[in-house]
Amino acid sequence: MSQFQLDILKKLDELNEINSTLTTFPNVKSQDVLSALNSLKAHSKLTYTKSDTIHYDLSKEGQDIIDNGSHEIKLVELINKLGKLQIK
Repeated sequence: MSQFQLDILKKLDELNEINSTLTTFPNVKSQDVLSALNSLKAHSKLTYTKSDTIHYDLSKEGQDIIDNGSHEIKLVELINKLGKLQIK
């Protein structure tokens, strides 16, 4: 059994459950984590279910739209402010 497999078992004993291998083992490549988990599972040391998580990061433009409205809304507000076009 590898040292990393022992680390997984110790952490599992400590936490009772590992919800995210990315946060629990941030310095280990995901493929290495999966290999260790599969080996432990094959030897009936643990069971696990895999779930994928997708993280979305808001761009500067997206944050600006949230804070100030879309480009289209800004244009409509400017036109209404200037009084040159009426939108019904």
